[in-house]
Parts: sequence; structure tokens; C-alpha cells
Amino acid sequence: MKILMLTTRFPFPLSQGDRLRSYHQMALLSKTHQITLVSSIEEDCDAAGIDQVGQFCSSIELFPSPSSAECKTSDESAPMISHSRFRSGLAKKFSDGYSN
Repeated sequence: MKILMLTTRFPFPLSQGDRLRSYHQMALLSKTHQITLVSSIEEDCDAAGIDQVGQFCSSIELFPSPSSAECKTSDESAPMISHSRFRSGLAKKFSDGYSN
């Protein structure tokens, strides 16, 4: 079965409960299912963490967290990413592979 897993924070490093839960769920589910992870990233996300989580996923889609520095405009008053545009693009991208 294909599973699309959405997380509000990238599940690595394993420093807090939400990350631990997501990481271990993916580890278990990946034994019998194909997982695509869609997650926001923060400053503590690095290539080693992506590789660690990547062992459980067939695909990883990352976008900056609304609170991250790279997601702010020059005056840092508003995010540069339109979340509605992101959602519609994401829905279009995955609709074929995850529809019933």
C-alpha cells in the first residue's frame, strides 16, 4: 500500500515526542508499505537527517517551515510561500498515485 505521511516538522533529529513518533511509525510502516513523506523543515534539519529518514521513504518532499528564516520576506513580516498554492500543487502532484 502507498502511504502519504504529512508531518508539521521533519522527524529528525529525534529530540521531541512528535518527531520520535513519526520516525518510529515510518520505520515500522516501511517494512510492508511504500511511504512518501511531506514535511516542513527547520534549521536543525541536515543532510544526515534526511538520509536517516530517507531509508524508510520512497520519496521525501520538503518545504520551509513558516517560522524558518528562509521562508520570510526581507522585512520578515510575512512568509514568501503561499500555503494555498503549495497545497493545490501538492494535491495535484499526488492525486494520481493516492486516489481510490
